Amino acid sequence: GVHIGADVYKSREAIDWVAREFTSITCGPAVKWPMIQKDGKLGEYDFALGDRIVDAALDEGLRVRGHTLVWDTNPLGFYADELPSLVEAAADKPSAVRGAMRDHIHAVMSHYAGRIHTWDVVNEPMIGGARGSSDNLFYRHLGEDYIADALRLAHEADPDAELHINEAFGNYHGE
Repeated sequence: GVHIGADVYKSREAIDWVAREFTSITCGPAVKWPMIQKDGKLGEYDFALGDRIVDAALDEGLRVRGHTLVWDTNPLGFYADELPSLVEAAADKPSAVRGAMRDHIHAVMSHYAGRIHTWDVVNEPMIGGARGSSDNLFYRHLGEDYIADALRLAHEADPDAELHINEAFGNYHGE
């Protein structure tokens, strides 16, 4: 069926309102890499806020969409604070990026398996042009294959999840 929803950050009142008006929520900032990372450290997570939102939404009978697992819109850098320095210090930079991406996707999707059934795996990969932006950490080290890699890793982490690429095309003028 068709689901119409809204993004919810942390308010129980917002979830109650969404439950009256919509059929789903997008659990946005609460499950983004920098929000769930403890002190910006790779592999150290705090899922408390996301868990509260997801559990409240499920209690209200809403579908939950996770947003987003891989996103790098420079200068915001939606990943763990220590990722750039880890990559810079690595002898094999593509392996370091791919490994961090794999670990993150698997940790988050495994944590929410059975509760979040739909994920925006990669967000706005076309910002800066049809082939991605050279400022994108993932694109810079993995090329455009980072999108397919992220989708494969997400499928491995939760084969039952519906996977999406979210794109705004805000700056896309064709190539």
